[in-house]
Amino acid sequence: MRCMRPKRMGWLGRCLDLLELRGSEVTRRAARVDANHAEIVGCFRACGCDVQSLAAVGCGVPDLLVHQRSTGKLWLVEVKDGRKPPSQRGLTVAQVEFHAIWPVHVVMRVEDVPVLLAGRPKEVA
Repeated sequence: MRCMRPKRMGWLGRCLDLLELRGSEVTRRAARVDANHAEIVGCFRACGCDVQSLAAVGCGVPDLLVHQRSTGKLWLVEVKDGRKPPSQRGLTVAQVEFHAIWPVHVVMRVEDVPVLLAGRPKEVA
């Protein structure tokens, strides 16, 4: 007889449940990135930042971890394609749950990058 454990809640709980169900053979399909992902990464790097892509992680985790070398600040950044209509650039349920816990900044255009780095993230669309 198996012991029933309480259901895990939130985005992390669902990820852990998924991993547990898959057992030792954890596989994930290739992550899709927005069309402007590479352009945004290039802009952060041109502004003197280190960038680590987290796009393959899934479970609502944002696309980028950005380190601004001049200030030592770290940014969690979700890349959305500003050229798409608003209905196609919304957040997934998992992303909404992640954003409710962690400070994530959404960047849609390369013009948003210097605004975010200058410390005015509320201006970023």
